[in-house]
Amino acid sequence: MKTLFTISLLFISINIQSQIPDITVIQSNNPSPGKMFMGNVRFDMQPDPNYLLIVNNDGSVYWSRQMSTSTYDFKIQPNGLLSYFPAEFRGNLNLPRAFYTLDSGYNIVDTFKAFSPPNDTFWTDNHECKILSNGHALILAFEYRWIDMSVIVPGGNPNARVEGYIIQEVDKNNNLFFQWKSLDYFLITDAVHENLTAAQINPVHTNAMEIDYDGNILISSRCLSEITKINRFTGAIIWRLGGEKNQYTFTNDSGFSYQHDIRRLPNGNITLFDNGNFKSPQESRAVEYQLDEVNKICTRVWEYRHNPPIYALAMGSVQRLSNGNSLISWGSVIPTLTEVTPSGQTALELAFPPSVYTYRTFKGDWPVPPTSLITLDLTAIPQGFYNPALNKMRGDTVSIYLRNAASPYNLIDSSENYLDSNGNGTFSFTAVNGAGYYLVVKHRNSIETWSGSAVSFISNQLIYNFTTSSAKSFGNNSVQVDNSPVRYALFGGDVNQDSFIDGADLSAVDNDAFSLVFGYVSTDVNGDNFVDASDLSIVDNNAFNLVSVVRP
Repeated sequence: MKTLFTISLLFISINIQSQIPDITVIQSNNPSPGKMFMGNVRFDMQPDPNYLLIVNNDGSVYWSRQMSTSTYDFKIQPNGLLSYFPAEFRGNLNLPRAFYTLDSGYNIVDTFKAFSPPNDTFWTDNHECKILSNGHALILAFEYRWIDMSVIVPGGNPNARVEGYIIQEVDKNNNLFFQWKSLDYFLITDAVHENLTAAQINPVHTNAMEIDYDGNILISSRCLSEITKINRFTGAIIWRLGGEKNQYTFTNDSGFSYQHDIRRLPNGNITLFDNGNFKSPQESRAVEYQLDEVNKICTRVWEYRHNPPIYALAMGSVQRLSNGNSLISWGSVIPTLTEVTPSGQTALELAFPPSVYTYRTFKGDWPVPPTSLITLDLTAIPQGFYNPALNKMRGDTVSIYLRNAASPYNLIDSSENYLDSNGNGTFSFTAVNGAGYYLVVKHRNSIETWSGSAVSFISNQLIYNFTTSSAKSFGNNSVQVDNSPVRYALFGGDVNQDSFIDGADLSAVDNDAFSLVFGYVSTDVNGDNFVDASDLSIVDNNAFNLVSVVRP
């Protein structure tokens, strides 16, 4: 159906003949309930109208909004909002570059964009935005650095524009809480399939992020053919899976190539969309791996290959649904999506017209049903952040993990929020289903601290104060920072988050103090945004006393 109308969105007015792309149901056999979220994209730059689309299982459109640009990463966030990124195409830096969020009435309620420092320029990237439990967003950004590649590879351009990717945690006011830059950790020469003699080089091309079960970050970097685990507190690389710097042994699989969409499953496995660009033959698939992160062994436990085989040059995603089915979005190829059962039977297959694709497809209940939240009112203070003269602390973000009371103390849920000047913060959980949990507090440069004993939520609420007694911390593992009133704090100084405060932490703080480092960094142990002798003193004392994590 075609209608003529005018809309104004993102400060761009358009008046065009509207036509939602046809959606064809190729096969339907008891698909999982829910609605699908996608945005249409063309590679051939034909002037088709662009839409945000919510689609039913029968291919009918439940809701649509015509957009002035193509859109990426349209999905439901954990807080029940919808988010998307508008961009005519990825290289157009003159368009508004931010993720927009919509409420259930489809009103724009927030935007999230990259923090860009005064002396540099970072651009918000279209690939991923994840809204966290504290209302912040984990987003991707990118930067350009001009590098003399002639000293790195033979024939390299002496003034090459090299693109790097940046992971940031920001709030809706564009305040920065965490930052990680790919060009500071990856070698450009790890991108073995890229032309490193070109004038413009994109050696990393990060396209997905996932908060891991332990609070760290998993990323997918397409041009490295690599999944990387990053310490969310220090930025250090924990391990690398795939690519030139692979640390894992693949026991029954040849690995992946130019992949998208890394996701951690509740069973501990990971899924990804393997585009297969540099496989022979070229073929795309959905794949699930089991990871032994201690012995670095990667085992394929499931995969789906389309029959007949298909190859997606770019884009794509895999979503494990609540009934065990998997929704595979095929990216730059037709069909558009396939939902399959665990045994590989097709439950649903849909297709856009030729040359019309979608970056990713997600499926879920919509509108999002109300969730019964369990709340924790917590009081805790990091050692160096507390000022006894004022009985106040510098506010900062911490993560709380709920772990089963019985060995092996499995992780049940996690939440992140901001502790105010009194050390108070409220944390919400959804996965609590019984009594008896340890609370585990993690802060960017404090020792991981467990509650003194297992605790129970009464009427979906819990109040816990780590500051009133050393016994509130397991093994009395806290430090007294005030006498009136008596207050105990988390030991400060574990800047590399390796569970020990030792010479490695001392060295990191000493180096940054000598280099006059400032800003939101892990070596700023007292939270004043400067690394100096006061930070060094805290670390030195705790290292001398051999402070480390004490767990049940």
